[in-house]
Amino acid sequence: AAPAGIPKETRLRRSAVSVRIIRQIAPHWLEEARAVARAADVPEDLYLAFLDGVVRERFLFEDPEECTSYAVSRAHGRDGAILFHKTRDNRDVPQAVYILDSSLPGIHKFIAVSNAHGMHGFSMMVNEKGLAGAGDYPANRKKDSSTLQLEPAPDKFRGTMAGTILRYIAERAATCGEALAVIEDFVAKGYYAGGKVGGSHWLFVDRQGTVLEVCNNPGHVVSLVHTQKAYFSRLNNSPAARRLRESDGPVDFHLFRSVSRDPSICFGSSISGMTVEIDPEHPEWFT
Repeated sequence: AAPAGIPKETRLRRSAVSVRIIRQIAPHWLEEARAVARAADVPEDLYLAFLDGVVRERFLFEDPEECTSYAVSRAHGRDGAILFHKTRDNRDVPQAVYILDSSLPGIHKFIAVSNAHGMHGFSMMVNEKGLAGAGDYPANRKKDSSTLQLEPAPDKFRGTMAGTILRYIAERAATCGEALAVIEDFVAKGYYAGGKVGGSHWLFVDRQGTVLEVCNNPGHVVSLVHTQKAYFSRLNNSPAARRLRESDGPVDFHLFRSVSRDPSICFGSSISGMTVEIDPEHPEWFT
């Protein structure tokens, strides 16, 4: 923002809506963020402005790279395995993986992957209830993988982005249905702001083996449950996708994991990834 000539007062004003929403839905995030700012010796008010506003650089309208998520239907996993993966493609920035175990009641413990410079919102997670999820670019950029059709909605730049919503889902939701309800509620209340890109695309898998694709923009939400052998959020016709779909017999963890390194979906822009096998009886084991 500084090289673009955006003064501090403008940065704080442009973040005011997201901070207000966070204060309504999860005020403990603000307490946590202020503590992080003090530990990092940066101004608390600017760090609060940074948390959600930095996503998709909504002040500067720069677009990040696109990501790939995939899952295998439980009916096709070895011994009924429930499998989920996301590879994040973005600018080359340090990544962090962490476990957050809150001292507050009603907040689910979870694992997440995020940029190392801030853990407020993130791009992929799995929680102790056996819900894994990831968010990336909207369905209209995934013509090879998604059949979801969204009604258009005006771009919105003030509010919360997908990474912030995904943290709320990680803390509060236990199933794909509950995750979908959160997204629908946030869109209905006008909380979601997607910037110039507009929408977000999601993939969720839960301990029941449900594979749920969701797409939203500031005005609408659509979703679809997938039951085919393998669903990919993009590059659905890639050699990696064909390896899973055309494999002999059930898909085991080794095959599912190794596909993420296939050069047809793993690129120079692939900066982090997470592979999950959910134990339906003991999801708290984070297997």
